[in-house]
Amino acid sequence: MRKRSNNRGFTLLELIISLAISGLILVILGSSMMLSWRAEEKASERQELSERIRIITQRISWMLRGAYPFQKATPEGRMLYFEGKPDSLGLVTTSVIKDQDLINSPGLKWVKLYLDGNKLMVQEKLFFLKDIFDEEGGRVYTMADDIEEISFEYFDRDNPDGEEDWTDTWDPKEKDYLPAIIKVSIKMKFKERVIELPPLMVKIEATRGVI
Repeated sequence: MRKRSNNRGFTLLELIISLAISGLILVILGSSMMLSWRAEEKASERQELSERIRIITQRISWMLRGAYPFQKATPEGRMLYFEGKPDSLGLVTTSVIKDQDLINSPGLKWVKLYLDGNKLMVQEKLFFLKDIFDEEGGRVYTMADDIEEISFEYFDRDNPDGEEDWTDTWDPKEKDYLPAIIKVSIKMKFKERVIELPPLMVKIEATRGVI
């Protein structure tokens, strides 16, 4: 009497089920890897954005904290060397951030922050020059790229009327002191997105100086 063999191959149905399970496992693994990659990419973007914001805000804060209420005699009277506008700011400061001969020279410097296209620019001059408020002259360099908008506000704590108030203009012909606080609002472009930074508030320690 012959014995029947129990050895047999996979049936077509079993093969299809095995392939389906293997495919499902590969899909799950691929999705997990994609999610992990996206999470890592987002974390990297957040870190890059955070670093850019930190550099920009630190540079501006450093420059403004060194503000000095310098006045100079002119034929029209004494002039405060501080020009605050809604979209630009000029001041005499002891704080500088660039490695250049003019900046490395001792003493106070006149710097102006303004937007040129999408670049935040700095114009720097020696503070005693006659053309201090002119648009031309001095050394000009880029502080930050991809800046969509910048605006300044000034807190007037020493108003002769006794009223504390925010203003978007600080006229050196009308004021003989610096604002107590300067608020800087910035919108920057990052990865095709426009991001509005939290307002930067910088307290000015020396609002009045010796004439």
